Amino acid sequence: MSDAPEWSAWNGAIVQAAQKMTVQGLKNQSQPNWAAVEGVDMDVTVSIGVIGEQMVTATINDFYDGHGAHPVDTSMQFNWMLKEQRELRPEDVFRAGSGWDTAMLGQCENDVSRQLTQQMGADEASSWLADLPKKLGGIIHDPRNWVLDGKGLTIPFQPYAVVCYACTPNPVTVSWAALRPFLQPGFVVPK
Repeated sequence: MSDAPEWSAWNGAIVQAAQKMTVQGLKNQSQPNWAAVEGVDMDVTVSIGVIGEQMVTATINDFYDGHGAHPVDTSMQFNWMLKEQRELRPEDVFRAGSGWDTAMLGQCENDVSRQLTQQMGADEASSWLADLPKKLGGIIHDPRNWVLDGKGLTIPFQPYAVVCYACTPNPVTVSWAALRPFLQPGFVVPK
């Protein structure tokens, strides 16, 4: 383990983010530390993705079962800029005003629409599709929804974020080749 300031900042931030995930499903959200909660099954895991000179990525997954209708499995991406000692921002990856968000929204909307139509049928899917651009717009602008790896930028969808729990769409990946015209010159594409 390194004592360098950027790694110390990363260590503190990832622990804090994981601890926040442990309390998201609880009614009393004052749990400051890791603690067992009676009558609830929770499992929070952190998986490291990319470790590079510019950034470290991780997925924080929270499995929560309050023993209701069904458990909830949510995740958050934690993309950390090492030198800046902070979470990733859209402007770290994309040039302002470049249209990256329009390109992302277009591909996500097409892929999710296709998935929902195949899964539900055109008639049932149409009621969900009306609000899709607004819902997806909020999702694609938040780097906590971005999985960055050698394939591209992937948007995994959380239960209920777009449609009903049972119809949660599969993740959508936009390749780096498709995103290249929008990237900041200094952004290093993850390998």
